Amino acid sequence: MPITHRRTGEKGFALITALMLFLAGATAALATISGGVLREVKSVEDEGLSKQGYFASESGLEDAIYRIGLNKDMATSSVLSLSSSVASVLLSTLPDGSLDVLSSSVTGQVMRNTEANLLDVGSSTASSTIKSWRETQ
Repeated sequence: MPITHRRTGEKGFALITALMLFLAGATAALATISGGVLREVKSVEDEGLSKQGYFASESGLEDAIYRIGLNKDMATSSVLSLSSSVASVLLSTLPDGSLDVLSSSVTGQVMRNTEANLLDVGSSTASSTIKSWRETQ
């Protein structure tokens, strides 16, 4: 005759323990996956802001070169608004007579600078006057 003893207070304890371990593992896996997703979302957002800042900075520089090339009035500092970005354009005359044009844009926490050095200020074809072109982030 087999001996069977039933413990009356421990019914379902193994099932509850297994369920708790499963929930702990699932929570850890979910936390790991969601951390990666959140980093990717932040990365995509930063890339979008960087591109937006780049286009604003580039637009400010192009606007300044266009105005200078057509002998239009251009203040030594100006602001160009593009969507939710703002580009600040600064003009300065260098000792060699060339004109330095610096366009800076800050979008979010990303700053983009685009700079050109113009030799023949006032020529009708602004693209032929560019001595150097530099872009930094």
